[in-house]
Amino acid sequence: MPASTIRIVAQGEIGRGTPDPPWLELPDPASVFARCAARLGALAAAGHPDAGFLGLMQRLATAQQVALDAHTEPPSLDAQQRERCRRQGMPLLSKNDARDAAWRDALRSILSRMDESSAQPVRQAVRALQMAPADELESIAERVLDLDYPDLDPALVPFVAAALQVHWVARARALGAGAFARMPAASLCPVCGSVPLAGVLKLAPVAGVR
Repeated sequence: MPASTIRIVAQGEIGRGTPDPPWLELPDPASVFARCAARLGALAAAGHPDAGFLGLMQRLATAQQVALDAHTEPPSLDAQQRERCRRQGMPLLSKNDARDAAWRDALRSILSRMDESSAQPVRQAVRALQMAPADELESIAERVLDLDYPDLDPALVPFVAAALQVHWVARARALGAGAFARMPAASLCPVCGSVPLAGVLKLAPVAGVR
């Protein structure tokens, strides 16, 4: 075997060879929930001890992708609002802003795709949300966004949160990554201003960076 060549690389040269990763990468609307569903399904099929729950989450993620594909085009934001958010360090799509009724359409779409083979508590939660009037759904959404869960039926939260997630992905997609600015606190989402609840380790589109 030929001897390998070792070259000592100066620190400055290493730095020049690794560009900075993009500070914001919006999810791909064509596959964001479908990829999640595929991963959940693979884990369930591999004999995971929580296969039943993972199967339910797979169906929920699949329903999210269908709802996102059918989501109506969100209303545009005027230039003054964009500039005001940039100056004040506020998120462009704050979770505290008034919500468009389209999120409830996403919820109805998701609920309609939860099959009858689900466990009884899941079927009851689906029926309760399907029968709830708009003002009650908005009240539940308000608590979910504020992480105010004590007075909520925990079975309702995943479905409402899933619909809100679809709605915010659709809104962010309509604006594009260039519309958003960095938040004063790096730990806050630059799109909606929320704190992170989960993370995914993935390869970045820059060599040597994850």
